[in-house]
Amino acid sequence: MADGAKVRKMQEELVAKRNVVNLKNRWVWNLKTKECVFSDSWCKNLGFEPGEIEHHEDTWKALVHEDCMPHVWNKLMPVLTGEIEFYKCKYRLRNKDNLYIWHLDTGRVTERDQNGEAVKMEGYDIRLAG
Repeated sequence: MADGAKVRKMQEELVAKRNVVNLKNRWVWNLKTKECVFSDSWCKNLGFEPGEIEHHEDTWKALVHEDCMPHVWNKLMPVLTGEIEFYKCKYRLRNKDNLYIWHLDTGRVTERDQNGEAVKMEGYDIRLAG
């Protein structure tokens, strides 16, 4: 890729990340890089200030209650493989005070590669209780 094209692509990615951060309770997950961009309100919903949470898949995994993780993956897999279009899952997330709060997560794959594999998934999180 030419230097100019690389710079444009980087600028577009930066703008996209800023847009995610400004949307309420939104997340974007790059399945190839494992980066998860969490909106400011997503972070605050769990009691964290923006910047306190690393934007990575491992961060999200660490916040999901261990008893809920198998259920979450069972809901995610059919969406990632293209079997169904939309993901919807109720599970517990750990907040900054180390309390688990029920959330409803919804999303869909928004980008696939040339082989049909999921590259990017986007969605919203709704706090249900607590």
